[in-house]
Amino acid sequence: MDDDAAVLARDMEILNSIEISATAMKIILSRLWAMPPQARDGWENQGKALQKIVKKMLKTGDPAAVAAALNIRMAAFTDLAHEPFLREWVEPTDAENELNLPMPVIQAMAQEPVVLRAGDLLCFDPESFRQRVLANKAEALRADAAAAARDAATRPPVPTHLTRRPGRGGPRGKGG
Repeated sequence: MDDDAAVLARDMEILNSIEISATAMKIILSRLWAMPPQARDGWENQGKALQKIVKKMLKTGDPAAVAAALNIRMAAFTDLAHEPFLREWVEPTDAENELNLPMPVIQAMAQEPVVLRAGDLLCFDPESFRQRVLANKAEALRADAAAAARDAATRPPVPTHLTRRPGRGGPRGKGG
């Protein structure tokens, strides 16, 4: 492995080792998109804006490294956002350069490793990203179903005299 390839491999390992939770990613994206477009326009401005946001949120770690990782993840997603499988998930908003992203997509942005494609392009593997989004959605559906089942199991039964419609022999007698 030549020196450039070794450095790049190390940098990719560092980039993918920076953990960003989906919740933090969602908060950061919403704060970034709440800024005026000129404050976040272009790679450099977006990087500076991300550093400001991350500095306010981060308790430990290097804000510049986290902001750089976020910026790369966002750029990797931008390259992927036009893939046919994401059209049903990604909705543009009225604001310039802003997207409405559901949580399964944000989770995939936070979880999926960035890879190097031909031409030194940092990106997400499209099929792997798609599988991650689908897995995240399935997990969310399972969690929702489990929560609904827990709620139903812990909810006290409603007395039947309160569920009858008035006028049909309900609690007030004939005719309601």
